[in-house]
Amino acid sequence: MLVFEPGLYVSSDLRDRKRQLCEDIMRGNVPKDLYIIYKSEYSGKPEFMRSKDLLQKYYQERTIRVVGITKDYHTALEYLAYEAYNRLEG
Repeated sequence: MLVFEPGLYVSSDLRDRKRQLCEDIMRGNVPKDLYIIYKSEYSGKPEFMRSKDLLQKYYQERTIRVVGITKDYHTALEYLAYEAYNRLEG
């Protein structure tokens, strides 16, 4: 089960498609070229994966709390670095 966090981060190149992307993902029509940022069920910290991984049985059997969607690997890494920095400063 996927749960989208209220403050869902979407990279600037996907903002105009945010609603459509969320609807597609909820319906199971997962775009395979994106990165999904989610909260780890164990640590509560953000992690990311390729969107196509959501189709695996392992993820389909769990609640995935989606906090962000990006188009490329580097933007997903920047998000994680920003979050880690804020945890250190906060």
